[in-house]
Amino acid sequence: LEERAHHLGLPRVRHISRPIVLQKLREEIAGPTVGGVRSPVAGHPAQGLTPQRLAGILRSAEHGDATAYFELAEEMEEKDLHYVSVLGTRKRQVSQLEITVEAAGDDADSQADAQLLRDWLDRDCLQDDLFDIMDAVGKGFSVTELIWDLSEKQWFPARLEWVDPRWLKLDETQRQILLKDENGVGQPLDPFKYVVHRVRAKS
Repeated sequence: LEERAHHLGLPRVRHISRPIVLQKLREEIAGPTVGGVRSPVAGHPAQGLTPQRLAGILRSAEHGDATAYFELAEEMEEKDLHYVSVLGTRKRQVSQLEITVEAAGDDADSQADAQLLRDWLDRDCLQDDLFDIMDAVGKGFSVTELIWDLSEKQWFPARLEWVDPRWLKLDETQRQILLKDENGVGQPLDPFKYVVHRVRAKS
């Protein structure tokens, strides 16, 4: 969109006052980095956990730095078989639902739109993607990155990649999810690039 608009001399394509960068839609930008802030190697806060350390982890999470909180949540899933079983049941209940697509109308455009979605669903990957999206059940929210295939006339999400919540942070309002850059500074998520799921376990 950005390239086409520039080529035609049109205003930059924007979403909620933010530009849509075509190249970012094509590539994975929220993946792990070697030696950077988004390291695939996690800490283990559960080792030697005391009530004081737990209180500190919870306080840090409330102030926007939830890295240790997410690491602790991950360790709980790995070590508590009952907990991971309960979480898995809820994730599978959603990810194994049968998905059907109904056209919004009888006109040709509506039918074509519905068929486009059916064709995308035929790739048989959505169950795994939904399971990853349901990671929000244990952590409060989840973020999944869309990597788009823009090579044809119709644009498709080529794949969805789960974003490790340790690489995310909340802004000072606790409402906006930010992606940590190489310096650990939170940056707003790019438009049309992520699926954000928040679990409404409580208001």
